[in-house]
Amino acid sequence: MRRVLPLLALGAFLLAPALRAQPSIAVLGSSGEVYQVQKGTYKSLFPNAPGALANNQVLALDVTREGKLQRTLVPGTEGPDPERFATLAVDRNVNRVWVVWEADLNYHSVLWLMPWTAGAFGDLYEISGDSFSTKSNPQLASTVDNYQSVDADGVMSIVSRTILHLVWFDESSAGERTLYTAVVIDDGGAPQGNRILDLQEMAGDGPASGGASTTVPDALLRAPQVRPGRDGQSVVAGFIEPTTGALATLELRSVTGDLLSFANQARAIVIDTGRNNPGATRSAIADKARAIVIDTGHRLLRADIADYLSTRFLNEVAQSDPAIELGTATEKARAIVIDTGVSLNHGFADKSGAQVVEIGEADDSASHLLDVRTASRNTLPDLPVPDVRVYLSAKGGDAAVAWAITGAVRYRETTDGGWSPVRSIDLSAALSKDEGFKLVESRTSSR
Repeated sequence: MRRVLPLLALGAFLLAPALRAQPSIAVLGSSGEVYQVQKGTYKSLFPNAPGALANNQVLALDVTREGKLQRTLVPGTEGPDPERFATLAVDRNVNRVWVVWEADLNYHSVLWLMPWTAGAFGDLYEISGDSFSTKSNPQLASTVDNYQSVDADGVMSIVSRTILHLVWFDESSAGERTLYTAVVIDDGGAPQGNRILDLQEMAGDGPASGGASTTVPDALLRAPQVRPGRDGQSVVAGFIEPTTGALATLELRSVTGDLLSFANQARAIVIDTGRNNPGATRSAIADKARAIVIDTGHRLLRADIADYLSTRFLNEVAQSDPAIELGTATEKARAIVIDTGVSLNHGFADKSGAQVVEIGEADDSASHLLDVRTASRNTLPDLPVPDVRVYLSAKGGDAAVAWAITGAVRYRETTDGGWSPVRSIDLSAALSKDEGFKLVESRTSSR
């Protein structure tokens, strides 16, 4: 069954591994199994391929557990249209694997998303967007947010939310852009479509449009990456800005569900209090709601944070202009509390370049917000060869460029003043080129 995720058009408010085209990666499941996507002709991957389909290019998911390999055809890939750029990520909450790839649908470039759970594939989802654009090099990473929530009746529940962070290079009549979307999955349910955002605009350099810069190798420009971040709840997106040709990195994390639950409930409590006390001043409404708001905060958040955010929220309500409708005033207070909570999470000194972006439709019961921090932006140094690899740190603030020459891997690292001098790793019979690149990757990741 195919379902279309109702992703919204590019919003008005827009905001690792090597940064180059990569073969399909292997990921580790929670029970020690290894997952990997394979691409090839049907007959090369499956000995009993149907004769009429034998030469078609297909995708297969390999699951290796305790030395035993299980290979399964990815449904929907057995047709004549070629599949490209397959990759995958694991949803740790339920040990579910998500496979994403690009293919043609009625001569249009489409991104497909499909889950694998407990030995079987689920529904096929289409990442909708501009059906006339060409989408290449999709990259996928996941984060998990487990939190407590309270409903309008005061009933507490544990909620588990997985976010699939998807980036890709997009070419259309609008220009060449690097795009991002966050696919939200609540409590192991079906994916929820969200907004498609322009990464260059999220980085603060305006939307990408028209042809991309020709100052960097095309292979780097077309190969954005997204990698796990520093704490399991964030990812780092690295990409070449199409317009400027600069290497930009963003740290992305969902705004925690307990903070959202508190902000939504505080707003609902105040609105209900105002409804039950017609004619009361804003200060009186805030006072009458105070005990319930604080109690809700204590049930969801650490006591000191709950007290601080409750006071901030109620003060904003009490001081709001009575000429402004209460719902509008509480929405403003809600936004301030969320931004303040994000600042507390960063530490106020680490909040430069941060913004909160709505990644889904705003809703009192289930909002999805993204905490975006511009981690770095660097003009690339002169690159001597087209096959250059760019590695990112787990925070996104540091990077390295590396390339191979005969007998050595050379690299440069970002510094406070720009880029380090060229450094060299000598290769030998005991140290291969790939191992040299791994050394650079490991060093950069730990910075």
